[in-house]
Amino acid sequence: LVTYGLFCLAAGYCGWIEHSLINQETILGFDVDVGPLFQTPAEAAQQAVDGDVHCIGASSLAAGHLTLIPALIEELAKLGRPDILVFAGGVIPPQDYDALFKAGIADIFGPGTRIPDSANRVSFIIRSIFRSENILRVIFVLPI
Repeated sequence: LVTYGLFCLAAGYCGWIEHSLINQETILGFDVDVGPLFQTPAEAAQQAVDGDVHCIGASSLAAGHLTLIPALIEELAKLGRPDILVFAGGVIPPQDYDALFKAGIADIFGPGTRIPDSANRVSFIIRSIFRSENILRVIFVLPI
């Protein structure tokens, strides 16, 4: 993976993602590596562990966020990597946020969140947690 500044981004997919998001994340200093389509939470977790990432961004457009995102967090724990942060985005109703935070999500980006704003929030959170890391590796799993 190619690094830009402190960040390295790999993108794996459980569904599809628009190329505009990939381009904007690349411009913001994230290196984007596109993974396979239609991954399960277990497959996405394995890809994250294999890539030695620090966090995952998961998006849900199919109303499966209350099941699939906690399953992703559980799979990471099963693989011995509960330290990998999981961020969520997509069409997630605000009334579901508490359940996701209780499941261990690091942050949630609802509809209308600007990409630079979400990138800055992710950057702030991972920098504050992984202060000693020279390179932070991130994987986006969009959507599940």
